[in-house]
Amino acid sequence: MPGLEVFAWDEGGWLGSLARNGSHPMVYLRRDGAVFQAAEDVYAFVQLLRDGTDWRAGLVPEPGIQVYASREDAAREWSFLRRKASPR
Repeated sequence: MPGLEVFAWDEGGWLGSLARNGSHPMVYLRRDGAVFQAAEDVYAFVQLLRDGTDWRAGLVPEPGIQVYASREDAAREWSFLRRKASPR
């Protein structure tokens, strides 16, 4: 299951890094729940900013990514496994 780390926001949504299968594309999560890839990774995103490129113009839909408002909402569709604390 991919993880989304959000670190910035604007009037339309949130910007973050999507961790999945060893890759970490920069994504934009719109307020309506749609997810778009903004850049291949944080380095490519920084290069867009340095070049003065409008990163929003190049957003590519990320199909299959579902973001839930809460853990409870996600639990209605998914089962969560309880992990035991690792031995010390």
